[in-house]
Amino acid sequence: MKKEQNILERTPDIEVIFKFNGTRKGPAASGYRPMHLVKEDYLTTGLHRYFGAETVAPNGTAAGTITFISPEAYPHCMYIGKQINIQEGKRTVGTATVTKVLNPLLAYTELKYPVLLVHGMGFRDYKLICYWGRTPKVLEQMGAKIFYGGQDINASINNSPMDL
Repeated sequence: MKKEQNILERTPDIEVIFKFNGTRKGPAASGYRPMHLVKEDYLTTGLHRYFGAETVAPNGTAAGTITFISPEAYPHCMYIGKQINIQEGKRTVGTATVTKVLNPLLAYTELKYPVLLVHGMGFRDYKLICYWGRTPKVLEQMGAKIFYGGQDINASINNSPMDL
């Protein structure tokens, strides 16, 4: 059985620019372990290390790294320019903007082809009510080109491919 590495012994997952918004009561020191909103619905803890400084003021900015506690739980979600909220409980105390992805497990892989979203019988894509939820928005934010089938909602199985 493989022994799990301690977060202090692991190499960092990402390099970032930290920007604190002034809501912390004191400075953040290297080794600080707040929560990070890595996905729209996923908070995780990560260990901060700051380059060239042991602490960062409550409204300060610094470059550094984050080592996440469980990167295997949210693979392929990091890309350069992604902004991650830094949180203490419900309070957002700053952001981290990704400048480099060091862990290949977390690296977002660009899509090679455009995405065609085709739904089943009886559904239609509306501007206000999207059958696909937030999927198209997330894919577009990551650079994907999205196309919709636009087929007749009551067409037979035999005729639907012809509409595409």
